[in-house]
Amino acid sequence: MSTDRTALEGIRVVDITQVMAGPFCAMQLCDMGADVIKVEPPGGDTTRTMAGAIGSESPAFNAVNRGKRGIVLDLKTDAGRTACRRLVARTDIVIENYRPGVMHAFGLDWESAEYFSDERPPAPMGSAHRLLAPYQAVRCGDGYITLAAATDRLFQRLCELLGHAEWSHDPDFVEVDGRVRNRAALMARIEAVTTGQPCAHWLAVLEASGIPCGPIQDYAQAFADPQIRARAMVVDTEHPTLGRLQTLGSPIKMSVTPPVAGRRAPLLGEHTIEVLGELGLSGLEIDAVTGAARDGQ
Repeated sequence: MSTDRTALEGIRVVDITQVMAGPFCAMQLCDMGADVIKVEPPGGDTTRTMAGAIGSESPAFNAVNRGKRGIVLDLKTDAGRTACRRLVARTDIVIENYRPGVMHAFGLDWESAEYFSDERPPAPMGSAHRLLAPYQAVRCGDGYITLAAATDRLFQRLCELLGHAEWSHDPDFVEVDGRVRNRAALMARIEAVTTGQPCAHWLAVLEASGIPCGPIQDYAQAFADPQIRARAMVVDTEHPTLGRLQTLGSPIKMSVTPPVAGRRAPLLGEHTIEVLGELGLSGLEIDAVTGAARDGQ
C-alpha cells in the first residue's frame, strides 16, 4: 500500500557536493522526499560540462542530481559564505565532498575528527574477491561471466563439472587460503576450459549444478533486463534543454512511503532567489549574493 507521504518529508538537505558519488548520495534522500538544495559555485558543478553537454546542461549532471533545487553561491566571497551559513543553520543534513580543510577554510565545518590506521591499502584486484577464490569474472568463448565457487564443496563441484576433479585434491587448491594464494594459476586452468564454450553454455550448466554465476551485461542489456524494469531502476525525465533522459531509479523500495524519482535536475542557479527568499534575505541581500556569484563566474 502506498500513500502520498514520503519517508523524508519535511527534511531539508544541503548538498555541497560535486561530480558523482556525493550528488548520487544526496539524490537518494531527494527521491525519498527530502528537500535537497544543491549549492553550486558560479561556474556550476564540473559534471555540467561533461560529454554530451548543451551549454551548462549535461546527461551526467542530470543522472545524479534529479529532483533537487539548485542555487548558486560563491563560497569564496563573504556574501556567499554568509548565505550558506544561514542555509545550514536551517537544515537537517549537510553533505559535502570537498578536499579536507576546504570547509574549514570556508568556516562551514563541524569539529574535525582524525582517523589513523596502520593497515596497508590493498592493491586493486579487478573483479576478484580479496578473500575467496574462484570468485570473479571468468573468460568464456564469447565474453565473460561471473563465477562464485568459493566454498570447498562448490569448488569440488566446479572441478568435476570442468572435467578436472583432480584439481580439488591439488595441495595448492584444496583449501580456500591456497586457492587465494594461487589465484592466477587456478584461473589460468579454469579459463583454459571455459574459453572452449560460449557464455550461454556455462551459465546453463553452472546454474543446473547449483554453482553461483551470472551474466555480465552491457548498458543496453542491463537497462532492458526484466528485473531492472520491474524494480523501476530506470527513470525517464524530461529536460528543457536535453530532452528525454534516462537516469537510475532509487534502489530503496518502501511500500507506504515510496521514493519519487520523476523530477529533473535543476538548471544552474534555478532556485537561488527562491531559496534565499525562504531564508528571509531581503531583496538587497539577495542582490548582493547573486551579484557576488555573477562576479565569480
